[in-house]
Amino acid sequence: MPGADRALLDEVGAFIAERLDAFAGDSAALVHVDAHFANLLWDGDRLTALLDFEGARPAAPDLELDTLLRFAREPELYRGRDGGAGPARRDLAAFPGWLTAAYPELFAHPRLPARLAVYEALWQLVQALHFPPGADPRDPWGHLKALLDAGERWAAWG
Repeated sequence: MPGADRALLDEVGAFIAERLDAFAGDSAALVHVDAHFANLLWDGDRLTALLDFEGARPAAPDLELDTLLRFAREPELYRGRDGGAGPARRDLAAFPGWLTAAYPELFAHPRLPARLAVYEALWQLVQALHFPPGADPRDPWGHLKALLDAGERWAAWG
């Protein structure tokens, strides 16, 4: 991959390896993996459909939490290339707290911050395949560096 920072990739690999024991004994559920407002259809105040299942797979249920929290943190990533309409960060500020209250089981794992940090690292690595350093404002390389600096403190959601 042109422009790849090999030292950073090695650090990310070690970061993930240090947290793999947080996934021991997982049980799998069908996880959508791309649940955010652009993939939901509404009829008034009622959810009528969930779209975009091509990435769905068996995984730990909190993998879905990673996407939902990223959406609340960075909704601009989910607007598509035209930057179309969608909620702003301030509109979603209360969402993580609401989700915690509505679905406490999703937040119950004792090693959840470590798990969320690994999910984030993996997501950013995939983004790095699409966006070389400096090529896009999403800057997965910068996100990876920030994640390594913050560790599990990064995974705080509210």
